[in-house]
Amino acid sequence: MTVTPINIAAETARHLHRPFLERAADDEAESRPNALGAFLTLRLVDRITEDPGAVGSEALRYQLRACATYLDELYPQTEEINHLYEIVRVADSASTARNLRLLWAPMLAYAFSLEQQLRLTESLDVLDCALRLESASAIDEKTAALLQKGRVLRQAGRFEDANEAYAHAGELANLRGDLRSQMISRIGRAVILQRLGDLPSSETILAGVLEVARQTQDTYVEARALHGLAMTKHLMNRVPEAIALAYDAYRRYEEPDQQARAINDVGMFLIELGHYSAAKDAFLKVLETGPEPRLRVNTELELLELSAHVQDRLSFERWRRELEREYAGLPPAEKVDFEIKLGWGLATFGSEAEAKARLNRALTLAEAGKLNQRVFEAEQMLNSLRAGRHLSATPPVAREATPELDAVVAELQGASAS
Repeated sequence: MTVTPINIAAETARHLHRPFLERAADDEAESRPNALGAFLTLRLVDRITEDPGAVGSEALRYQLRACATYLDELYPQTEEINHLYEIVRVADSASTARNLRLLWAPMLAYAFSLEQQLRLTESLDVLDCALRLESASAIDEKTAALLQKGRVLRQAGRFEDANEAYAHAGELANLRGDLRSQMISRIGRAVILQRLGDLPSSETILAGVLEVARQTQDTYVEARALHGLAMTKHLMNRVPEAIALAYDAYRRYEEPDQQARAINDVGMFLIELGHYSAAKDAFLKVLETGPEPRLRVNTELELLELSAHVQDRLSFERWRRELEREYAGLPPAEKVDFEIKLGWGLATFGSEAEAKARLNRALTLAEAGKLNQRVFEAEQMLNSLRAGRHLSATPPVAREATPELDAVVAELQGASAS
């Protein structure tokens, strides 16, 4: 279907949903029709929330039918279209029942889906649209939306705005005695402090939340506090503690995507301490969870590099084949990462001619993408090879051990052997 051009200047409504208009106007975006569908759907929600007289009117019924017809005609019917169609379906029911509270769930689900795809500006737009559904009876939903908004703002690096959203959510949660949401708000604010470098304050808040979670036997909050505390300890260079905490979070998470992120962090931390075999077992656990595409690719990249470190050519070629099958769909940064890791790995195995070719490709891609740090890495490796210096793997010798770390390593290796 051809996307109808939109004149932004002619749009007189208060809420323009610019992120979706920009995607709809982007000639290179494959999802342009989807973006227009999102714009139409969100304007439909705006109509319902801003004009109480429209609810149940024939004009609104026409707008609902027109929006549903547009979405029906889109091909392929992607996950995004499914989310939009659900919003329209529920909007129809909400209008008939005059109960706007019904719209919160599909709106927050769509915002979360966009967040998972790192479409953060679009996710924030949907959350703001949802928050305009505010009513005295929807305090639970508003709290959830503000916590979600705080997380998205944090990912976008807008820490001051994120802190404000978390604080507002915490106030609402406190008013209605929702301890879990209060604790999630505190975790969010502690992670912001972590990102801003105030590690002692972050550690104190997260340790306090962890204590409350254990007292109340709330494993949902406990897992998130453990994971946040693991990242803070890692930044404080207390890596063995970080590993034990992240692994504990992995065991307590119930959601596969959160399990995958936690065990992936365990693998990254183990590499830093030279526990290559245990790190490999952790990364394989990530893949067992069926992670979202970006995390799966990054995990396979780590396994490719790890195979070169331990000079396991068979595994190296396996992960190379996996990544080459997905190469066309990789984002630019991941393509550069693949070429650098592949080039370095080939060099450690003595295939220096092919290594140079891959590193040259990495250099070209990194320059095109203005990835300056990766340009520097590729040039350094190429200069070493041209000077006749062999790129060697780092021996897999563990440099640190504690009882907690030993327990994690033993459990990972025991699981892989069973």
